[in-house]
Amino acid sequence: MDLKNKIILVLSVISIVLILVIGYNVFFKSKFNNNYNLDDLNLNSKNIVDNDSFNSTAADSNYNVEIEPHTSDNIISKANVPEIISKKIVFSPEEYASIKNCTPFLGDNNSPLKILFVNLNDAYQFTEIRSDIIDNQFKKISPFKENLNKTAFYSINIENADENSICSNYDIGFNGGVVCDNSKIYEEINKFCEIDDVRGLITIVILNSNRGGSGGDIIYIGTDKEREPEVNFALKKNVAIHEVGHNFGLADLYFGALYFDGRPSKFWDTNYSRAFLNVDGPGCAKWCNSYKPVSEYTESPNAVCLNFTEKQDCVSFNRYLEGFCNYEGTDAACCVWSDEKFEYFNTNCVPVIGTENIGIDCLEGSGCYFGAVYGNYAWRPVNSQGFSESIMYGLSTDSFDSVSERELSKVFKCCLSEESSGLDCVDFRKTYSDFLENINFKKRIGSCGYKK
Repeated sequence: MDLKNKIILVLSVISIVLILVIGYNVFFKSKFNNNYNLDDLNLNSKNIVDNDSFNSTAADSNYNVEIEPHTSDNIISKANVPEIISKKIVFSPEEYASIKNCTPFLGDNNSPLKILFVNLNDAYQFTEIRSDIIDNQFKKISPFKENLNKTAFYSINIENADENSICSNYDIGFNGGVVCDNSKIYEEINKFCEIDDVRGLITIVILNSNRGGSGGDIIYIGTDKEREPEVNFALKKNVAIHEVGHNFGLADLYFGALYFDGRPSKFWDTNYSRAFLNVDGPGCAKWCNSYKPVSEYTESPNAVCLNFTEKQDCVSFNRYLEGFCNYEGTDAACCVWSDEKFEYFNTNCVPVIGTENIGIDCLEGSGCYFGAVYGNYAWRPVNSQGFSESIMYGLSTDSFDSVSERELSKVFKCCLSEESSGLDCVDFRKTYSDFLENINFKKRIGSCGYKK
């Protein structure tokens, strides 16, 4: 196989392999900040091996996803007066994190969105990777390209850092990942830059590692000098902008592990998994006005799953003896079984991943498809079984889906622009700040979020 085909193969399966290493931090609560992983990408199978450490019933149910309703009692009456809710203070509109002693190499120091690149111990291909992130991601992908004038890029080199004490490799999944201690990284950053609130930055650390990396409050990107330069560079395609999407509050749109025994994939509490900006429950009311009845769910290869009333018939359908799911093109065409009936379908047996749109009168370019956020309990706006419709589904494409782009644009308007003080942003800023505090990995974006 030539180099070009190798790269295409690797990129085509990127979204599937991500889930195994993400599980490490979701379930095992790594001592390093609970960041979620970027995979190392060396995978040549569509099916994920069964792994008893991924217990589909072990979702964390300790998240509070209730959003306090907005009432006239807590409306911001003046743009420069902070809102106090439950003894927490939200940032005022146009109140952004500040950086002193460091000058952006692109953009203005007063820009609302500040991106800080960290070259940790002379990372391999650092300059090339950083340039690609700016030139081919932030400058070319909406809505970031339209908001480039609101963005400043900084870069520092951290040398002679003891990576053995700061960062750690782990061996979950096929190739594992690397995650670092955020507090120690911030300590190193503060030796160069005086930052009033590091949460208000998007920080991207590029480091030497033969593992993938991870995302969270700090984004880590591993780079491997043992790889062929073209392959190493190609594996970074759209990784940064995907992780920045997570920082803003977008969820991964792909499903979870395909368990050999036919059980459903569930990594988080149902309500928690549906709280992210670009996913929803059945019907996708966030971006669709209605949905078709389940009686019309007949147009996809595994719609037949709804007809199975016996578990064995369900979990054996369209599977090999070893439990691998058969595929119809790029679509997984087998079923999963739960002892509790699934919403909308009202059956115990459902498709492992839905490829049939139930949405009616949806935001242009979107629909409502079953399966997202690593499991069978959230609904997504695009099909993307070919990984080509959204950066939040697969990194081979160069655009966000219409729902994700709309949500990102709202954040830019109400948290990262002079429009944030407008009355049409009051409700959004309140709800979004609650979301950042209670749900998201990143706790502050621009002027949205609660003060410490």
